[in-house]
Amino acid sequence: NQGSGMIFTVFAAAVIGGISLDGGKGSMFGALTGVLLLGVVQNLLTLAQVPSFWIQAIYGAIILGSLMVARVTGGEAQD
Repeated sequence: NQGSGMIFTVFAAAVIGGISLDGGKGSMFGALTGVLLLGVVQNLLTLAQVPSFWIQAIYGAIILGSLMVARVTGGEAQD
């Protein structure tokens, strides 16, 4: 079960990279950018000795922020 605890991190990286949750949108460059950005954030927080609970909370905030930005820039209206 190696990597079973990584699903939240992978999901966060994909959303940050611009991968659409609706499917069919996104690029390899965007996904790579998301992974690199999240890796930098994780390393900085680890070096600052932030507890893992707060790192996960920050990932959640990043996901919410990315989803809000995607919603606003996409111009999609929810029914």
